[in-house]
Amino acid sequence: MFFYLSFLRQLPRISNTSTPPSITPQIANDLRTLYLEESPDIFYTWVSSLSDCLSPSSSSTARKLTTWRTSSMYKALSLPFPPTAKPGQGWRLCVSCGNPRPRFVIDLNAEDFGSVPFPAISMPVLLNQKGGKVQSMDKQEQIERLYSISYSPRGEQLDRTFCIREQTSFDLDKVLHILSWPF
Repeated sequence: MFFYLSFLRQLPRISNTSTPPSITPQIANDLRTLYLEESPDIFYTWVSSLSDCLSPSSSSTARKLTTWRTSSMYKALSLPFPPTAKPGQGWRLCVSCGNPRPRFVIDLNAEDFGSVPFPAISMPVLLNQKGGKVQSMDKQEQIERLYSISYSPRGEQLDRTFCIREQTSFDLDKVLHILSWPF
């Protein structure tokens, strides 16, 4: 069975630069009926674009968010935006499990495929003016996951990365969007 990292409490669509948003991470199976009984560390990093999730620097700048435990799975955690964040920008939150270096892309060819929960990437959080009034407190309803695969049709090596966008509202519908690479 595969386990997926996601958000029980989603990020807002719009946030102030001075007010750190809070999330509640969750590690469960695809139907969210079984929770992971192990206690892996969860890491996070903020990125300004989806393609930044592929760079080695996103893994090296990741910080530990928490250690997952079912006993504290409803605890909200605040995450300050990076110091470089400015009003008018959109920032995505990448969360992943793994030591020593978390991966934000799911490698379908990996020997250890499925051994750690699959990482998640939020939709962009639009930053409002510092201290400005946020018009809407709507929460995000989607996350994205990046998958990579290598294959050799007719003897040539091809590497592809694709993105699957998941609808996280209660109806659990999943919407597939395959984006061409590079983003």
